[in-house]
Amino acid sequence: MYISKIKKRIVLMTTRDELIKKIEEDKQLYGIESYEIVGRSISIKTKKGFEEVATVYIAELNGQFPDLINCGNATSD
Repeated sequence: MYISKIKKRIVLMTTRDELIKKIEEDKQLYGIESYEIVGRSISIKTKKGFEEVATVYIAELNGQFPDLINCGNATSD
């Protein structure tokens, strides 16, 4: 049972790493200036005019990483 818990943690860490890697790779495409993941929520700050695109991107992340992201918001200056 204990080994199973360790394996699960390793998988979740890898998935979180994959989430961060995906966001880093997509920064320019979605106009992301910065982001913060707190718990299962993500906040994305975008370049002006990218707010709606970032909102759709957050919904996409919710679908791809449901164990890590369940809500979020997008803002710009």
